[in-house]
Amino acid sequence: MKKICLLILLEFIALFSFVNADTTTITPELSASKTRYFAMSSAMNLKKGEGFYQNSMIAFNSFNVGVTDNFSIGGGTELSSLLWTIFQGSFLSTIFITPKVGYQVEDNLHLGAGFVFITAPKFFPGFAVDFDTVGRHYYGVLYTNATYGNEKHNATIGMGYGAIRNEFSALPIVTISGMTRITDKMAFVTENWLLPQENYDGFFSYGVKFIGEKYDCDIAFINNSELAKVYFIGFPWINFVVKF
Repeated sequence: MKKICLLILLEFIALFSFVNADTTTITPELSASKTRYFAMSSAMNLKKGEGFYQNSMIAFNSFNVGVTDNFSIGGGTELSSLLWTIFQGSFLSTIFITPKVGYQVEDNLHLGAGFVFITAPKFFPGFAVDFDTVGRHYYGVLYTNATYGNEKHNATIGMGYGAIRNEFSALPIVTISGMTRITDKMAFVTENWLLPQENYDGFFSYGVKFIGEKYDCDIAFINNSELAKVYFIGFPWINFVVKF
């Protein structure tokens, strides 16, 4: 845990050194890219009418659309649960919905909040909690976050509480993420999760985001002390994004 925190601290010392270094007008290809890291979002919001489709590791597919300049809605599904339920004689799938609000309160400060709602088939492996009588599990995460920086260089800290059976977790999940543009078409990104267990433990990730006018591609590695025993540089994670 101490090693994870030290690595996160070093990453953010580097990120914050870039926050005010670039005041160049933001090009259209950055607008959607500023709202997302790998899995988590920043407090910056999509503009009205903007949107993107994201595919993660083939299995996870999602859309996000700006309803207003300060409110966006997203949702998606997961492929393996759909295939599993088809083999079981059904056509259910894991579905998630992700509404989000975000406001710029100062030149380099954005505040946001959102909710992640997930429903999954009861008999899909990996979902052991059985509290539903119609064949599905339901749970969610209510979160808030703050982003410091601009569209090219920023850092975000977030906090969220999970809910099951209308009860929220006693301790929050904490996320710390950041992005810094290192070339015109490439950014370094880090996303880190601290999960409440007996003591806080979690995952850290690092990688690059390739930024285009219509497409983004993320190549990242996820790691912690246990994963490092098998994957020294981390478990690979790839996102492909189409912006519209």
